[in-house]
Amino acid sequence: METVCDAHAVAGGTWNRKGDIVLGGLFRVQRVADTGGAVTDLPGPQALWPVFLPDGEHYLATRDAVWLRSMKGPEARRILLDVSNAEVMEHLPGRNVGAVLFTRAGTLMALPFDLKRLEPVSDAFTVARGIAATNSRWLASISSQGVLAYVPGQAGADLMRHSGQWHYVWRDRKGAYLGAFGEAGGVAMISPNGRQLAQDWNSEISVLDFASGVATQLTFPPSWAQNPIWSSDGQYVAYNTSRGIFERRASGGGADELLVKSDTLAVPKSWSPDGRFMLYVQVNAATGTDLLAIPLQGDRKPFVLAQTRTTEDQGQFSPDGHWVAYTSNESGLSEIYVIPFPPSSSGGKWLVSRGGGVQARWARNGRELFYIAPDNTMMEVDINTRPTFQAGTPRPLFQTEMVDTGIRSGPNSWDLAPDGKRFLIISPKSQYTASITLVLNWRNEEQR
Repeated sequence: METVCDAHAVAGGTWNRKGDIVLGGLFRVQRVADTGGAVTDLPGPQALWPVFLPDGEHYLATRDAVWLRSMKGPEARRILLDVSNAEVMEHLPGRNVGAVLFTRAGTLMALPFDLKRLEPVSDAFTVARGIAATNSRWLASISSQGVLAYVPGQAGADLMRHSGQWHYVWRDRKGAYLGAFGEAGGVAMISPNGRQLAQDWNSEISVLDFASGVATQLTFPPSWAQNPIWSSDGQYVAYNTSRGIFERRASGGGADELLVKSDTLAVPKSWSPDGRFMLYVQVNAATGTDLLAIPLQGDRKPFVLAQTRTTEDQGQFSPDGHWVAYTSNESGLSEIYVIPFPPSSSGGKWLVSRGGGVQARWARNGRELFYIAPDNTMMEVDINTRPTFQAGTPRPLFQTEMVDTGIRSGPNSWDLAPDGKRFLIISPKSQYTASITLVLNWRNEEQR
């Protein structure tokens, strides 16, 4: 195994016969040689799941539709209105042309496509129905000889999120189950008053009222909104899109407001108790993922809190606003650290976890810190900040059975209730097993 390059905020990649690797992402499409070296931006806006055409110059990528793009220029042509990842077949079975394969409402489709003239030659037709997906990508593969293998699903449901395989589970400090509800996305963020839950579902933000079970949607396709956090007064929810970090009223009223404009991935993490600052992380080509803070009043000029050539993420303000807990893998292992806020000229950084840890949360009393150990155990640490910061010995509470939504590097897949006695954890409903369907001779019905 060889390292080709660092890949930040990447969503899919493709490799041509000339040695070019193209990486899709939330903010740009990039190229790197398969021998390594400099990573360069390709012309045009961001796009996901690129796939090369046989000429090794043009590629398909997904944004608000499926687009045909070139490595040599910014020109792009929309091939399909569907928002789907695509695959390319050089020879469509029974035809003298190739095909672009994609999904439409859970149905796998093939669009006959002239790979020399770079244009469709007839209408798309159905290949197979009920294709499952995971992380918004359909689960099917087709060989150059036309053999199709796919995972069946209910109306193309996402195996994890959209088929209801994840839900929110309440646990107490001993790990006892207190109840479960809903179909969870990848983030759990409880409001400051404990009455609502901000969540991202299929890359859109909504607020769920615990008492009524009614959800208010804050963003709508194709915003690609993710990673919601609450303002300290519970009136606003901040989230990131491909254009930066925005806030919007939790009631759903009014328009969104830009807080951080960024041409790289920037993700909100925590709002200071006094409402004056917001922690966020930003991807930097030279230093990886960095932890920053931005004043929400005045000049709104961001400043760095933690920056190395590794990853700093998951920053959380303490209840008094004087400390920040965050995750860093600078030691080679993801661990929880605490630093003073605002940054002190005398410095100061304390290791809290032992043997690995991610996703720290403060108890509201400021005297306890919780985090997730590498084996998904909920850990508790006593904290004392007077006269100087001191962290006790971590002790295990219970095995969380948490879904891995990317907990090593970002999403907040659990939260602590304001009473400090209950934990809301994104968990699997049951063990999922899937079958694979193999189709040997599929082709356009009109050609039979």
